Amino acid sequence: MKSILRNDTITAIATPLGEGGLGIVRLSGPESLKITNKIFITRKGNLPKDIKSHTVMPGFIVDPVKKIIIDEVLLTFMKAPKTYTRDDTIEISAHGSMVSLRKILSLTIQSGARLASPGEFTLRAFLNGRIDLIQAESVLEIVKAKNEWGLQAAMSVLSGGLSERIKSIRGSLLDVLVKLEASIDLAEDDIETISREETIANINSIIKEIKKMLKGFDKTRLLKNGPLVVITGKPNVGKSSLFNILLEAERAIVTPSPGTTRDMIEEDVNINGIHLRIMDTAGIGRRGDSAETEGARRAISLLTEASLILFVVDASRRFTEEDRIILKAIKGKETLLILNKTDLQRKLDPSKIIKLFSKKKVFEASVKHRKGTREIRKSLATILSKKTHPSNGSPALLRERHRDILTRTNQSLSASVDSLKKGMGEEFVAIDIREAIECLEEATGEKFSEDLLERIFQEFCVGK
Repeated sequence: MKSILRNDTITAIATPLGEGGLGIVRLSGPESLKITNKIFITRKGNLPKDIKSHTVMPGFIVDPVKKIIIDEVLLTFMKAPKTYTRDDTIEISAHGSMVSLRKILSLTIQSGARLASPGEFTLRAFLNGRIDLIQAESVLEIVKAKNEWGLQAAMSVLSGGLSERIKSIRGSLLDVLVKLEASIDLAEDDIETISREETIANINSIIKEIKKMLKGFDKTRLLKNGPLVVITGKPNVGKSSLFNILLEAERAIVTPSPGTTRDMIEEDVNINGIHLRIMDTAGIGRRGDSAETEGARRAISLLTEASLILFVVDASRRFTEEDRIILKAIKGKETLLILNKTDLQRKLDPSKIIKLFSKKKVFEASVKHRKGTREIRKSLATILSKKTHPSNGSPALLRERHRDILTRTNQSLSASVDSLKKGMGEEFVAIDIREAIECLEEATGEKFSEDLLERIFQEFCVGK
């Protein structure tokens, strides 16, 4: 990341591309006000040299070469260090025309600013000590939040909840390390500052706390992204019709011909207040062309990832080997069996089906006529509300990086306990403790590399 140590002035459009009522061009750096003076005048034709910090000034953006007004704007000036980046910052609120915003951006660059890299405003906030690395990542989680829980969890991390917990664990490990090193220094005098049993107990207590944090990661990911509901079944049983009804939109193509859906179609949907991802899959078991075969293979692999499966069976056709292939694939997974096309003459014995699916909820439906679909939606919401009920206690781990770091921390701590139990010297135990501490420092960004920052901030949009 070549710009990591730069102290120049950066600029970017900070609002999404497209038409809108308002759009913002942001500048941050020591030359922000000087650059803005070249392109902004007040309504009275004055330059904003004496503008007070954290105030808003109406005026115009003017092309200094062509001497024409580009847009009427509001200019907000925020003087360092009381800004997002801890550098001088200016935000130009213009009309939401991309023509206008791009022209204003171009003028800021021509006047001496540099186009910001993805996430560079937040990167500067981190480098200037306003937030730590965990909090910086939470900014991205706020931007990408898909539901209220994800937003609240990310805001909790931004406020420092997870950082404080990790710093507390690091502090406890430093106490253990200090006592170990004291034992090493006083070894020749045969003085023991802390017993091995006490050290093991202290480390195990920390391991237990970290395991509690790790345990909630899978549920956190479920809460953040929404549970995945997969609709499966052999071709032409009504999967796509059910998908459209649950989505309340004609998203999937529905035809009388089998094999219309050849790949996965995924959409986010809110059912009775529950945010979820629902996926329509290709029919499983049918041997058609290569596209259909590949679609069926992918459909089977998705079943292992699903939080809930809707297995659609055609009640007007006999239970076939294709159905049994699916039944085998969903063994052990929470499933709703949908007996569809009950408006037609049945060829399935309901009692046998119910016996076959004794541990699964069975719904009789005619998706075409919307019979039974309300009950399916209600059951979906009930089941998923239990899966997505947030657990209390440990702060949310929102990022795979955080889980990886805490996993490596526990591995080092477990190794230190093994060394203590085997009677190895404190100096060997101290090595593992130091490794664990370094992992935690990597989490908060007390120790970092440019490669690490580049991996994290390349996920950000330009302007944040």
